[in-house]
Amino acid sequence: MNVLVTTSFFGERNKKPIEMLKKNKKLRVIYNKTGKNYPKKDLMILLKKYNPIGVIAGTEKYDSRILDCCKNLKVISRVGVG
Repeated sequence: MNVLVTTSFFGERNKKPIEMLKKNKKLRVIYNKTGKNYPKKDLMILLKKYNPIGVIAGTEKYDSRILDCCKNLKVISRVGVG
């Protein structure tokens, strides 16, 4: 089972959630290592490739076209405050 982390700063600032994700041996976490937001086209490619059960999202927009790319998706969690 895959979890896609699309926000680029998740790993640096949020140590506890990462530790929790790593403890679950059934999950494979794919991190955004680009340092920037994914363009819509790249996001769609990643969703098709990994078909995640969950996304830890940044500020990208999720529309019906993007959601159609990932049939296994169960949850989208948004990072941030405010």
